[in-house]
Amino acid sequence: MILDILSERVELAKLELSVNESASVLFSSSSEAALFLHITREEFNTLIADVFVKVVAPVTVVLSKARILGVNVDQVSYYMLRPLQLVK
Repeated sequence: MILDILSERVELAKLELSVNESASVLFSSSSEAALFLHITREEFNTLIADVFVKVVAPVTVVLSKARILGVNVDQVSYYMLRPLQLVK
């Protein structure tokens, strides 16, 4: 339950970073210490650079098979991605 709430707040911060230069996450629970994180878009991009590089090739293959040009993809919704969390 706590991890679900924290995960959702982090996802919201990632969405905020797509339109703003920085985002904050505040999480507190009555039984746990408070967690506060403020991160800039540049810091986030540095943290995820390795993951991003790893997904470029598979995404390119999928777009190619679907006959879609990457320039035609302008938005991916967080809510569209949520079911993918079930895949391990």
